[in-house]
Amino acid sequence: MRPFIASADPYTRSEPRDQDIYRIQLAYKLDFRTDKNWQRFLGMHQFSGYSDYNHTIGRSIRYLDVITSNNAWIPPGIARASTGAYGGLLNSNYTVHPQYRFYVGDNQGQNVDYAPLNYQRGNYTLVWGNGLTGVFNREPVTLGAAVEGVSTGQSANQETILKSRGAILQSHLLHDRVITTFGVRRDQRFSHSGGLISYLPDGIKINESTFYAWAPDDWAMGKGPTRNAGAVIRPLRWLSLHANRSDSFQPAGPALSLNLKRLPDPQGAGEDYGFSLTLFEGKFVLRANQYTTKVLGTRAGTAGTIATRILFVDRPNVQGQNGSPAVYELQPKATQWATDAATAPGRTLTPAQLKTETARIMGVSENFLDPLQFQVTATNDQIAQGREIELNYNPTSTWTMKLNVTKQESIDANLAPEVSAWLAARIAHWKTIIDPTINRPWYTERYNNSTSAAEFIAANATSPLALAQATEGKSRPQIRKYRANFTSNFRLAGITEHTILKHANIGGALRWEDKSAIGYYGVEPFPALITALDPNRPIYDKPNLYIDAFIGYRTRLFSEKISATFQLNARNVTEGGRLVKINAFPDGSASAFRIIDPRMFILSASFDL
Repeated sequence: MRPFIASADPYTRSEPRDQDIYRIQLAYKLDFRTDKNWQRFLGMHQFSGYSDYNHTIGRSIRYLDVITSNNAWIPPGIARASTGAYGGLLNSNYTVHPQYRFYVGDNQGQNVDYAPLNYQRGNYTLVWGNGLTGVFNREPVTLGAAVEGVSTGQSANQETILKSRGAILQSHLLHDRVITTFGVRRDQRFSHSGGLISYLPDGIKINESTFYAWAPDDWAMGKGPTRNAGAVIRPLRWLSLHANRSDSFQPAGPALSLNLKRLPDPQGAGEDYGFSLTLFEGKFVLRANQYTTKVLGTRAGTAGTIATRILFVDRPNVQGQNGSPAVYELQPKATQWATDAATAPGRTLTPAQLKTETARIMGVSENFLDPLQFQVTATNDQIAQGREIELNYNPTSTWTMKLNVTKQESIDANLAPEVSAWLAARIAHWKTIIDPTINRPWYTERYNNSTSAAEFIAANATSPLALAQATEGKSRPQIRKYRANFTSNFRLAGITEHTILKHANIGGALRWEDKSAIGYYGVEPFPALITALDPNRPIYDKPNLYIDAFIGYRTRLFSEKISATFQLNARNVTEGGRLVKINAFPDGSASAFRIIDPRMFILSASFDL
């Protein structure tokens, strides 16, 4: 009855990093503008060229606090901190994680009396037994640090060489009425990962030579150019036109598709153009811009998230997998089924035979079961496009106003088709698997009364994939399409010569944002069981209007030797604090909230010596 804070798998991590960077740069300026003859029309040209070399070696070793003593029930040589033997404990059906309780009070009143104490490694009494019968045993154990193999070395160790070279040319022509900029850069990225690590016989430490060794594979290489071209043209004193166009190569870490093929590096492309007007002796300035930005083959989109979730069902130790592996995870279960099937008639499978049989049950190739050297994900394209209008108006030297209006859209395109094909093939095979220990379909079984693999896939893969495919090429309603901001500042010196008031200024801001989708209604009408989302019926959060205000005062202190500015800001002056929906179930009810803080007052002071 003592209150405590629970924690699973506390760990420490060491990440040594060695980085060498070399850069050489050359700049040259050619200016004809001061010439007296016809050459002055050639203007000014500035050229710069550079070359970079970046060599980085990063390693990672993680230690888990586990049972390090040699108790009789711990198999010799077992990796104490591996995911199959947390704390040195083994179970034929699921992984056992150590749970730590940091007590923060006594058993009176069930309230917090003190902060948790520091955790100390050393000798403890392990209590274990049968929670149903109440029969428990006590045994002395030693808790210490052991190397956790999955997050140590291997793909966590990376050696990377990045070579970049480029050049930029900027030209000022026709008395600076035409300014052009051209740039080109070429990047080459070479990388490889650490090799497989091995434990020493105690199962606690690892063989250091394997930690520092690199995988025998060839270096992974990515290379490509980045180009930019832009121009600013001032045909009239009050009119300026601009246009820019670029494409880019984005060096990224090595990654694999679901079928374990190397993914290409993402590419980028963008363009923007617009104009500026400066009128009424600079009191009125209008800027307008339109842009389109594309990220081709991004791994951070919807396809990558769904691909990772699909992989969760088949195998453990997937990058991005938080917490304990799911109890339905297929690879450990298939391994146990194969072992039990061989043990029944008295056979013992070799590691190679066990791997072959596990792959057969899972319906995958044997190399699919090998440790993942790189992240497994998928790609899609992301397109952002929008328009921006900014208006600055200063009717007097003491009164400034600024209005900014934007329209933005985000579009998913080219959703990786292999994700749909892979998911369909896996579901077809998953439905054929029968758990021999219970003689029921594995795919729909709720082990330990938890979520089944079928339920996980329906909620986290099938449904979001269908929604992503239905909305492909359309603007995402989750993005607030329109935004507007207006700010104004007025110095009282414009209307008074009062000794105190003329040093004060007042102002404020209005910030408005459009509605945003926080979910989708189901295809089936509630209260029927909803199995799919309707992409044509988003659930919207309402538009928001925020109001800010401020008052400032500028003065000089200490015989006018120090300039001081004091300002009181009130942010969201009409907000009293509330909960707002940020996600919704398919029936429209809220599934998650965030806290909107009440109005905030901030007093600041700055001094210039």
